[in-house]
Amino acid sequence: MNDSGFVINDGVLVEYRGFDRDVVIPEGVIKISDRVFMNKPIESVSVPSTLIEIESSAFTNCRRLKRAVIAEGVKIIGFRCFAGCTSLTLVTIPRTERIDETLFEDCGPFSFRFI
Repeated sequence: MNDSGFVINDGVLVEYRGFDRDVVIPEGVIKISDRVFMNKPIESVSVPSTLIEIESSAFTNCRRLKRAVIAEGVKIIGFRCFAGCTSLTLVTIPRTERIDETLFEDCGPFSFRFI
């Protein structure tokens, strides 16, 4: 674990023990494991250009999450990744190989833009 609360194994973010509300995932992370941020009180998240995959339910029920910036390079975003994120106002997302139809399930109205 580093000082920011990230538990990273071989480039895979497997757990977040931090307390930051505005999370910036470190360069070098290539995958976010499922449920890493589930139910955490984070308000914004930015991912690095090294990221390739976000697994299922990674941010599910982050009810305070308002903004997510997903960098180009992400190829796969798992099902229900942002489900239940009822405070979302803006999501920037790259065109990917696969986006599941349940990605934003149970979210309120918000804006998203493809980069």
